[in-house]
Amino acid sequence: MGMHTDFRTFTIPISGTSGTVQLEGWDTFGLLIPTLDSTTLKLQVSQDGSNYFDVKDGGGTQVCNYAAGTGSFAVSTRDMADIAGYKYLAVICGSAQNSAARTFTLCFKAPGRR
Repeated sequence: MGMHTDFRTFTIPISGTSGTVQLEGWDTFGLLIPTLDSTTLKLQVSQDGSNYFDVKDGGGTQVCNYAAGTGSFAVSTRDMADIAGYKYLAVICGSAQNSAARTFTLCFKAPGRR
């Protein structure tokens, strides 16, 4: 039996620094990140869609924090495991995306199917 995957896109608008997407009901599989204006990028999570938090490891170091230079890249399934169990995901850029809106793609695996 093949794995069922789905894709959900969300956008950081031009001159914006963040975009959010609801995760509930799917197991996150990966994240495709477009070419960004030179900036840093971090992922935050939320249970209510209003209050977002950095994800930190046991030593207090923020995880899911990336130096986003030129070019697009993918965040692996292993790295996305840090956000598993939350209802919402926010992508936060360290500076506004002034040259164009940026569309991100989340890849999902249907729950209960391995």
